[in-house]
Amino acid sequence: MANTLTVEAAKHLGDALGNNTTLTELSLCNNTVQDEDIHHLIDALRNNTTLNTIELSGVEIGEEVGQYLVDILRNNTALTTIGLSSNTIETAGAQLLVDPFRNSKTLNEIRFMSNEIDDEGVQLLTNALRNNTTLKRLIFGGIEIGNKSTEDIAYIIRNNTALIELDLWKNEIESEERAQELADALRNNTTMTNLHLRANRVGVKGAQHVADALRNNKTLTELALTNNNIDEATRHVLDTSKKSTELVIAETDEKNNEKRTKTSDVSQEYDDNFEEDIDDAEKNVPDDEELSSRLSNYDEDSREGQFYENKSSQNESSSQPIAENSEYDNVDEEDDGTYQGVPLSEITNVCQQPPTIIDMKDVCERTHTFLIKPFKYISTDPDAEPQAFYENGTYVDEWDQNYVRLPCSQSYINKNGTQRWSIIQESLIKLQHLAETHMASMDDIKETIEECAGRSYELNCLERLLNEVYTVDERAHFMSAVLSNICTLALNVDKICSRPPPLLRIGSNRTVTMSQKQAASLLSCAFFCLFPRRFNQKVGSEYENYQNPNFNTLFQGGRKGGTTWKLEKLRCVFHYFHRITEKMPNGVISFRRYQLPESCVPKWTESTEPLCKIHITKNKTIEDMDGLLQVDFANKYIGGGVMNEGCVQEEIRFVICPEMLLSLLLCEVIQPNECIFLIGCERFSSYRGYSTSFQFKDNYIDETPKDSWGRKLCHVVAMDAIAFYNRSSQYTLKNMKRELIKAYTCFRVPAALTDPKAGIATGNWGCGAFNGNKQLKAIIQLIAASQAGRPLVYLTFRDQNLVLSFYKVYKYLLDEKATVKDLCTYLQQYTTLYNKITLFDYILETPVSSL
Repeated sequence: MANTLTVEAAKHLGDALGNNTTLTELSLCNNTVQDEDIHHLIDALRNNTTLNTIELSGVEIGEEVGQYLVDILRNNTALTTIGLSSNTIETAGAQLLVDPFRNSKTLNEIRFMSNEIDDEGVQLLTNALRNNTTLKRLIFGGIEIGNKSTEDIAYIIRNNTALIELDLWKNEIESEERAQELADALRNNTTMTNLHLRANRVGVKGAQHVADALRNNKTLTELALTNNNIDEATRHVLDTSKKSTELVIAETDEKNNEKRTKTSDVSQEYDDNFEEDIDDAEKNVPDDEELSSRLSNYDEDSREGQFYENKSSQNESSSQPIAENSEYDNVDEEDDGTYQGVPLSEITNVCQQPPTIIDMKDVCERTHTFLIKPFKYISTDPDAEPQAFYENGTYVDEWDQNYVRLPCSQSYINKNGTQRWSIIQESLIKLQHLAETHMASMDDIKETIEECAGRSYELNCLERLLNEVYTVDERAHFMSAVLSNICTLALNVDKICSRPPPLLRIGSNRTVTMSQKQAASLLSCAFFCLFPRRFNQKVGSEYENYQNPNFNTLFQGGRKGGTTWKLEKLRCVFHYFHRITEKMPNGVISFRRYQLPESCVPKWTESTEPLCKIHITKNKTIEDMDGLLQVDFANKYIGGGVMNEGCVQEEIRFVICPEMLLSLLLCEVIQPNECIFLIGCERFSSYRGYSTSFQFKDNYIDETPKDSWGRKLCHVVAMDAIAFYNRSSQYTLKNMKRELIKAYTCFRVPAALTDPKAGIATGNWGCGAFNGNKQLKAIIQLIAASQAGRPLVYLTFRDQNLVLSFYKVYKYLLDEKATVKDLCTYLQQYTTLYNKITLFDYILETPVSSL
C-alpha cells in the first residue's frame, strides 16, 4: 500500500535495522521516502552486514534519496539484490547509479522496470553494466532501449559469464537489426538459461534471427517471445530450432494463439484434515498469499517478477493489482463441433423463459435498497422509464461510512466550511457551456477535473486519446455533444439518484438496484473525479479496502501517454458515453453482495451428489453465454486493474460493460466466503485481442431480453481466486478447500428459488497470472457445480487439449459412478502426489472403488 514514510517511522526503522542481526530483506515498495528523513536509515543500511535485498519499487526516489542510495550501494558489502522499478529515474538519476553498477562486487540481481528514463540514461546504465562480473539477473523492462543500449546489452550477453537471466520485456526493440544483434550475442552465450523478449514487436525477421541462434545455443532453457507478431511459419522454425528451450509464444492475431509454459514444483507441507474448520473468512487465505492478494492488473504477457501491494498501482504489470487470467481472445465463430459433453442447447434451454421473481413493490427486505420507485417491465411497453425513489428533485442525504458519499451532499465541505458542491457546479456549468458552443479543449477538461477534485492530475492518456487517436470528427463530437451530456448527468446526480446508494460492505448481504440512467449519472461523476475521500487508500483510511472509482488513474498515462491497450480500454468507456448521449437506456441493474452462511458449507467428504452435466468447448467466450451465470475471474478488489494497465478477462469485461465499473464504487474487498453478483449490466462494445493486443472493435447492440424488473438477463458473478505466488501451495488441503468454498459460494442457488437452475459459464479460473493449475481448477469447479446441482459450460479458450483431457476424466468418473465425495477424496490424496503425476492422470489410474 502506498504510504509516506514519516520522520518518526524512518527513525524507528533505522534503529531497528541498526540492532537487527537476522533481517535479510527490506521492502519499502510504494512508500514515499522524504529527502529530509532518509538520513535516519542511511547509517543502518550502510553498515548492515546481513541485509541482502532492498526493494524500492515505486518509492519516488528524489535527488537526495538517490545520492544516499548510491552511498549504500558503494559501502554495503552484503547487498546482492536491488529493486528500483516504477521510479522516475531520469538521466541525472542514472548518472548517479553508473559507478556502483559498474564497480559492485556483490550485486547479482537488478530489477529496473518501467522507469521514466530517456535513451541517454539507458545508455549510461547499460554501459556501466558491460563489465560487471557478478550480475546474474537483470530485469530491464518497459524503458525503450535504443541502438547504443542494444549494443551494450548484446555485449553483456556475449561476455558476462555470470548472467543467467535477462528480461527485456516491452522495450520496443522492433527493428530487425537490433533483434539480430541480440541473437548474434545469444548464439555464443554459454551461461544464460532464461531470456525474456515479450512485447518487443521483433516481427518475423527478428524471430528468424533468434531461431538461427537457438541452433547453436546449448544452455538456454526458457525463451519468452510473447506478443512479437510472429507468423505460423516462423513459429515452426523456432519450434524446430529449439533444443532444451521451453518456448513461450502467444500471438496477437486471432488465428495463432497458443502458449506453452514450463512449470516447476516444490515440495510443500500438507494439511491432514480436509474438513478442517476455518474460524473466519480471513483464515481461508494463507499468510504467504497476503501480499499477492492485493494484485490489481498483472499483464500475463509480461514477466515482471514482482507483485505490488497497492491494488491501484500504475505499472505495466501491476500484479495484478491484478485481475488475472489465462489467454483469452474474443471469438465470433460458432461452435464447430469441437466440443465434448452434452450439446450447449441442452444447458442453455433449461431456462427458456425469464425466471420468476417477486414484484419490486413486494420486496420488503431491509437489505435491498432501491434507488428507483417500484417498477415493472412489460415487453409491450419497452419505453417505460424507471423513476427516482424520491420525486420532484428531492434529495435525501446520507453522509456516513455506510453510504457512498455523493458530491452533492451538503456535508461535503472544505476546511473553511464552504460547500464543495457549489464549486463543482460552477466548474461543470462553465465546461458545459464551452462544450455546447464547440469551444471546449483538453485544457478545459483538465482544469475542470482539477477544480472539482481539488487536486492536480496528469491526464496524458485522456489527452492522447482525444488529440492523437480520435479522428477529427470523433474528437469534435466528443468535445461537444458527449462532453455536454456528461456534464449534465453529473450536475443532476442529486435529482437523478435522489439518495446515495449504500456501500456493499464485508458481510453485509446487501443488494442495490438502480436505473441505467442513475448508473450513467454516477459514472459521469467518476469521469470528473467527484467522489470524495476515495483517493486515499492508505492503511487506516476510511476506504483502504475499496477501489478508487474515480477516473483519474484511467486518464493517466505517464510520459508516453498510456499503453496502447489502456487507450483502447478508454475508447470502450468513451463509446459508452457516446451511446448514452445518443439514447439513454431505460433498464435496471442490480449489485448484490452475498456471503455463504457457515451452516450452508457442504460436508464435502460426505456428499453423495452426482456429477452435473457438462459442455466443454474452446471456441466460445464467457460473455457470449446467454442464459447462463457468467463467471468474472475477479480480483478480490473487484475490477482489478481496470483503472490502470490491467487488460485481462475481468478488466475487459468491465470496459465493454462500463456499468460494472460502479462495483468499484460500492464494493469492499471480497472475503473468501463471499462473492459479488452484477445483474443486468448492458454490453456496449465489441473487441478483439487480449491483454497487450486488446482493441476496441465496434459498437455492440445488446439484445439480451429483460426480466420483469427491466434487467437484462445477464448475471455475472465476481469469483476471486487465490494468487499462488508459490505454485505448489495450491495443492494444500487448506487452499483447495478455500477455492472450493469460493466456487460453491458463487454457484449456489438459494433454496427458495423454485425455477430450474441455470447453467454456469466458466473456464480457466485463476490459471494465468495467479498461477493456478488448469486441471485442479477444472475439478474444483466441477465439484462445486455438482454440489450446487447446476450444469457446467467450461470454456477452455482455444485449449483443445484441455477440452479432450477434461472430458476423458469426466467420462471416466461417470462410468465409475463417482460423486462429490469421491472427487474430494481424489483431491485429498493428491496433495502428496502433485509433483509426481498430473491430477487427470492420477484420477484415470485410480478407480473410485480403491479410494
